[in-house]
Amino acid sequence: MDRGLYEGEADALPVQYAPDHLAYIIYTSGSTGTPKGVMVEHRNVVRLLCNDNNRFDFSEQDVWTMFHSYCFDFSVWEMYGALLYGGKLVVVPSLVAKDPRAFVTLLSKQQVTILNQTPTSFYQVSTVACSEGAAPLRVRKVIFGGEALSPIHLKPWKEKYPETQLINMYGITETTVHVTYKEITAREIEKNESNIGQPIPTLEVYVLNEQGNLAPIGIPGEMYVSGDGITRGYLNREDLTAQRFISNPFVAGKRMYKTGDAARWLPDGNLEYIGRIDNQVKIRGYRIEPSEIAEQLLTHEQVTEAEVIARKTEEGNAYLCAYVVSAQPEIVLELRSYLAQKLPDYMIPAYFMQLEKFPVTANGKLDTKSLPAPEGNVLKRAEYVAPRNEVEEILAGIWKEVLNDFVVGINDNFFELGGDSIKAIQISARLHKLKLVLETKHLFLNPTIGEVSRYVRQLEASIDQGVVEGAVELTPIQNWFFENVSVDRHHFNQSMMIYKKDGFDLQALHAVLQKLVEHHDALRMRFVVKGNNQIHQTNTSLQGEHYQIHIIQISDDEEGKTQIEREAELLQQQLNIEQGPLVQLGVFQFNNGEEHLLFIAHHLVVDGVSWRILLEDFVEGYEQFINHQPIKFSNKTHSYQQWSQALKEYAKSKKMLEESNYWNQIERFECKPLPKDSEVYTNTWGESQTVHILFSEKETAAILKEIHHVYRTEINDILLTGLVLAIQQWSGINRCLISLEGHGREEIIKGMNITRTVGWFTSIFPVALEIQEDKDISTHIKQVKETLRKIPNKGIGYGILKYLSNENGQQYVTGVQPEISFNYLGQFDDERKTKFYSFSDMPRGKDISSRITRTHNLEVNGIVRKGQLRLSVTVNSQQYYKETIIHLLDLYKAALLNISEHCLGKEEVERTPSDFSAKDLNIEELDLMFDMLKNLN
Repeated sequence: MDRGLYEGEADALPVQYAPDHLAYIIYTSGSTGTPKGVMVEHRNVVRLLCNDNNRFDFSEQDVWTMFHSYCFDFSVWEMYGALLYGGKLVVVPSLVAKDPRAFVTLLSKQQVTILNQTPTSFYQVSTVACSEGAAPLRVRKVIFGGEALSPIHLKPWKEKYPETQLINMYGITETTVHVTYKEITAREIEKNESNIGQPIPTLEVYVLNEQGNLAPIGIPGEMYVSGDGITRGYLNREDLTAQRFISNPFVAGKRMYKTGDAARWLPDGNLEYIGRIDNQVKIRGYRIEPSEIAEQLLTHEQVTEAEVIARKTEEGNAYLCAYVVSAQPEIVLELRSYLAQKLPDYMIPAYFMQLEKFPVTANGKLDTKSLPAPEGNVLKRAEYVAPRNEVEEILAGIWKEVLNDFVVGINDNFFELGGDSIKAIQISARLHKLKLVLETKHLFLNPTIGEVSRYVRQLEASIDQGVVEGAVELTPIQNWFFENVSVDRHHFNQSMMIYKKDGFDLQALHAVLQKLVEHHDALRMRFVVKGNNQIHQTNTSLQGEHYQIHIIQISDDEEGKTQIEREAELLQQQLNIEQGPLVQLGVFQFNNGEEHLLFIAHHLVVDGVSWRILLEDFVEGYEQFINHQPIKFSNKTHSYQQWSQALKEYAKSKKMLEESNYWNQIERFECKPLPKDSEVYTNTWGESQTVHILFSEKETAAILKEIHHVYRTEINDILLTGLVLAIQQWSGINRCLISLEGHGREEIIKGMNITRTVGWFTSIFPVALEIQEDKDISTHIKQVKETLRKIPNKGIGYGILKYLSNENGQQYVTGVQPEISFNYLGQFDDERKTKFYSFSDMPRGKDISSRITRTHNLEVNGIVRKGQLRLSVTVNSQQYYKETIIHLLDLYKAALLNISEHCLGKEEVERTPSDFSAKDLNIEELDLMFDMLKNLN
């Protein structure tokens, strides 16, 4: 691995030819971007490749590639490796270097024998080179540098080309490209063990402790490099040269370079690279040097001492905290804006703390471990420094609640904090409580508080808060239900199970449930079949039975869980869409006082967003009752009755009918059928099986919050990219038609607000995704993102066209049925836990009758619980073996982790046409434009 240019210490600054026995001046830079020219001499380059003990056995028969940019010092190795041995150097065109398939073709055609690659690039090349039908290669050495190597990824290549030498090298620009050498054998590959090996000839490596003495084997220290590779120093930076290029105390007359890297010797004589000593950290994907922020704080005339350190939240998310000493009271209130004038937003600390004095150790050094963690009132004061007015303060408070993140400022990105479409609705709903309106589309287009605050307005139209009664038009998703479910329609539910250690107050439950069915009109729906098999939906009055509460005593022995499952199954079957009720509660009481509450509602009247509304109101009403207060919920938004009528009118609009051209193209998308383990003739829920896979909290935090700034993505962009990559690896199918579920609450009707309306709003629509095997991860992400951005109104129009726009007999869409469905349900952590109840893992019975036919062969669902992403696949157990689905999920997880690792390793943001509303540009054209602009600079 090369710890120099490739890992972020270089800008795209030119390599200059220099006279006076210098081969190059290579410019490197720190995290602030200040360039440092490294003066590389001819002899440095010559001894790198031609030394007394040549380890590499290069010859005039070898063919090399000039793959890397000359801005990267790896190119020095490539260029002179070929020329100094009389070999052939193939200069790789930029577009070919970016295309793994084209590059493999070049390697075969030119009979390349020496291949130099960064690990990330090689993994993509290896995938193509090791695929069936790939042209044979003659590569005898692959030399890695530029970043850390994961040997397990070399296994396919080693199996296909066992004679190829795989070599890992560590190096630094200041010591001329490479320092150490390590051949990766089958043992390292199987155990996924990697170290940086031993110094190459003509170089020596020392590991020294803080006192400058040699560190014993196994003890970490700082790495120093000496020998003929040491460059002259930094151009016109005598001070910095003197600091980093020092005399070698072990060999008179020689110099050595102070690397700033931590390492230790292993018992077998190899070196293990540990990391940087200088406290570089990554915040939201950006490499940051906290000391540089502290230096900027010290430029403030009222700051006498400053320190910036990286901390982590309980969820493992990194953030920066600044500590200052100043005679000016509450100076922290102005430091954020002060730094904003000097540093990019990602380098602004989340918190500023003012101390009377800094803690010190017995040696008089700053004791960073004793710096207080930001909490309590000090933390809150620092957190809300950023808002500049009342609206921004309100938004910051709501974001903190909804996103469950105490690090919120006006420049924080909604999606980087884990935001998604459901959380956008929750933000809008909370604003509605304050008689403020924010359309979620504005939040998606302006994902920071500073940007979106200007779209917040006062609620103007008053919404009737009375009881809604009367006929209600069927919505598209309800039409879908009656079209696809012909048996056991009463048993198609959604349910939640919550737990309370000291039990629930029965009177409170009745009072809250009565208020819920009164306030949320959809819970009082009835569905009756009338002449010609027509379904009539009616919102009934408050009269009659709209919910039931069942008290069930549970034994405390091992049979308790089995008893709950049996009783829950009975409750799931007792709803009646014609007569009611559509809501059932089961209270399972244990002898020790703990209780589990099963909340069941028919899917015709609730969806995922509805459950969040109901649980929020349930908690609020319950607390009001037990505190002897009247139960009063936040004001209603427009009713389901109003929404369904508005949809019917919207279905006739010219704007809606024009969407049919888009959907007709999607329906003509051709894709191969999925492979099956066996054929089946029925596909009911009773024949289904579900397999799950779980991500760690750290992995989940990265996927939800830390990777989206790179390509300006949303969570569905990433999850669907991973899914189509997994399906391609699993089945060989590159083109997928996937049935996607959306929340269906898009703001398509002016003046209509349904952010706090309970009902079934889900939209189901097809999306056509294609994976091009010869493209890299970056392209895959961009293509999926752009495909999703082109879907009009997030897909809500497909169901409207199919079920509501056909009154005149014209069929606008045919209703294609993909084999695959996908639904990300969002995060259910903060909504499911309060001070008096938590989510229960007790069995809830079957939500859906075993006799109902499933509409997809492969159903993929994602949800976040307890800080962990859970992905599940449901299939017909007679059609797929469990092992098959486990394999698919393993591929899915690996694809997502690979995407996450790729994004975390990128320093620069890459934009796509949708970021610029560039409808006439494709991804390749936009990338070409950016490349041309870079060349102009």
